[in-house]
Amino acid sequence: MNWDLPNDVTAVATEVDQHPDAVPAKSEGLFDNKTFSPLEDGVWYLHVQFKNSIGWGPTLHYRIGIDTAPPLGFSVTSPSG
Repeated sequence: MNWDLPNDVTAVATEVDQHPDAVPAKSEGLFDNKTFSPLEDGVWYLHVQFKNSIGWGPTLHYRIGIDTAPPLGFSVTSPSG
């Protein structure tokens, strides 16, 4: 994932979990992209928070849906043959 950093940002905090409203626990430094470990099937959320000279801003939440299983088989029929 990558994002645009406002000019006044001095720190970034991120977290990936299955809680839609989580807040990252700590600063990880200053960066504009991050690679996360592979996720299992399910609904996950990326949380990103920026800090500037005033303090921490609101946490941004992004929903990630993972589904690697193929769909169940099905058949198609037409009433006209």
